[in-house]
Amino acid sequence: MDLGQELWSRSMLYSDPPDHTRLRSLVNKAFVPRIVENLRPNIEKLSSSLLDSIDRSGPFDLMKGYAAPFPALVIAELLGVDISYRERFKNWSNDIVKGMDASLSQDDWSKSMKATMALASYFTDLIDEKKRNPGIDLVSQLIEAEEKEDRLGPDELLGMCLLLLVAGHETTTNLIGNGFYNLLKHRGKFKELQADRSIMHTAVEEMLRFESPVQRMGRVAKEDVMLSGTKIPKGSMVAGVIGSANRDPAVFPEPESFNLRGVKNQHVAFGKGIHFCLGSPLQGWRVLSLLMACSTVFQRRN
Repeated sequence: MDLGQELWSRSMLYSDPPDHTRLRSLVNKAFVPRIVENLRPNIEKLSSSLLDSIDRSGPFDLMKGYAAPFPALVIAELLGVDISYRERFKNWSNDIVKGMDASLSQDDWSKSMKATMALASYFTDLIDEKKRNPGIDLVSQLIEAEEKEDRLGPDELLGMCLLLLVAGHETTTNLIGNGFYNLLKHRGKFKELQADRSIMHTAVEEMLRFESPVQRMGRVAKEDVMLSGTKIPKGSMVAGVIGSANRDPAVFPEPESFNLRGVKNQHVAFGKGIHFCLGSPLQGWRVLSLLMACSTVFQRRN
């Protein structure tokens, strides 16, 4: 196993208790909504810069011009990545995400591992710098996080930085893309949101439910399980289909209805249980990204 694979295997995403419990407890110390609020002005500038570069005189590609690059740039801002590295950071992120596709080619896999190694090298230097000169960024918060005189080790810090990059990048790109697709598909809802921006928070929650950014998640059965009359043997790989769960008529009275004002939206787009999405407290910047993009599209359509 090379370093890239080893870092992923040690990450919280692929661990079980007690290792997962320890890591989660430490990292939770760093994940607080005020991180986004502290960086809100810079995040707004990043969003505005990307949106201003879009030619609004005709059709434009929102995915290429905004949905794909913006999350990677925001995460770079959250982690405290130097601005001179932003473009390389975005390219590394893209290559790593491609390497997680189930049907990836050998070339994509090689690029993914190469990008992982490049990022690991960069993050190693960044962590050393933040230890000397801590700031308000997430890496500084992770370094300072402590629970019962325990801290994240060097490899754990590296693995967490990689996990934050991938988990926050791909999912938010999908959220923006799926959200706009459904707004354009349901033109009445588009006009509803245009008339009342105050419903943006509930609208984003509905976008997460209606077209989940992550459609399925693999798990391994730790013991024999009976599910709806079917035996799942211990050690079997199973897939929890999040997209299907979020359209369950037993939970959602009108699962096929795109309702931007739902107040009891019990979706599982962030997962469930001990692996519930670590970044859910940072939901504010996803709402902000969609709000600013909506403003651009509204202006273009008007």
